[in-house]
Amino acid sequence: MKKNIKYIFALLAASAFFLLGCEEEKYELGDLNAPTNLVITTEIVGQNAANPNGNGSGDVKITLSANNAIAYKIGYNKVEDNTSPTLTSLPSGSVTKRFEDPGVIAYRITAVAYGAGGTSTVVTKDITVRSDFNMDPTIVQNLTNGSSKAWVVDKSVPAHLRIGPWDDPSTIWWSAAIDEKVACCNCFYTATYTFTVTPSNTYNLAVSSPDGIFMNRNAAENNLGVSGAGEACHPWTQPTKDIAFGNSASSFPAGLPSEIASTTGYKITVDGNDGFIGYGSCSNTYEIIECTPTYLYLRSRGVNQGNFWYLKLKPAP
Repeated sequence: MKKNIKYIFALLAASAFFLLGCEEEKYELGDLNAPTNLVITTEIVGQNAANPNGNGSGDVKITLSANNAIAYKIGYNKVEDNTSPTLTSLPSGSVTKRFEDPGVIAYRITAVAYGAGGTSTVVTKDITVRSDFNMDPTIVQNLTNGSSKAWVVDKSVPAHLRIGPWDDPSTIWWSAAIDEKVACCNCFYTATYTFTVTPSNTYNLAVSSPDGIFMNRNAAENNLGVSGAGEACHPWTQPTKDIAFGNSASSFPAGLPSEIASTTGYKITVDGNDGFIGYGSCSNTYEIIECTPTYLYLRSRGVNQGNFWYLKLKPAP
């Protein structure tokens, strides 16, 4: 009998231990407080008593700081605009932004600080910046040879076409291998892009596309009105287009590879939404990363896709 009682007590004790061990664990996230004291600190490069809006470079050094912030995003627009700016990640909390449009213009900086659990705090700051535009004549000479010069996509080098998200420029999703598109879309390599200085000292772009143009379906339908499935060669004849040069800088955070972050500080804008260079990416503006007599490296932002496209060209044979 005593043995049975001992057995029952042992069984009850084991059951109690098992039940206690199976109690649901409790997890706590802690206090989900939004960041506080978010401050936008700006330094307009060259600002002094004689130049209250800067030295004309358009460069502004920007630093974000906040209590309990684990990430930041930043965006810019003109004060007169009523649209919300596009926000991009700012991992380091600091960047040098080049405001490109020439003239003395008031801009609004929007900063967002993120805290635990996705909490956030938003502040804005208005600044007035002067930007002067003086095109580098060496770039014009290299691009046009002083009169006219044709370029083609350089299929002989890796990464002659590459793509990544424009809100995270440190990431590259895909890069083309040497000759990658020859089999499916050789038109990408046979089209030529000729930059010409006109007698009135303006500039234009003529595109010769005997085998069509290489473009994705969205860009083809939205910008050019041609249709087709996926990336393919689309029949297309682009009329000669005026182009304009301007200031440009992607204002990437420090620490990125030079092939991505470097820039000449200039851009090419092709007149009209149906103008393009090399690859139709829903954009008619191309930042000049590098331009030598034998090498043209461009970056464009796919407006409808939120991507950065990189393109390498060489003089046409």
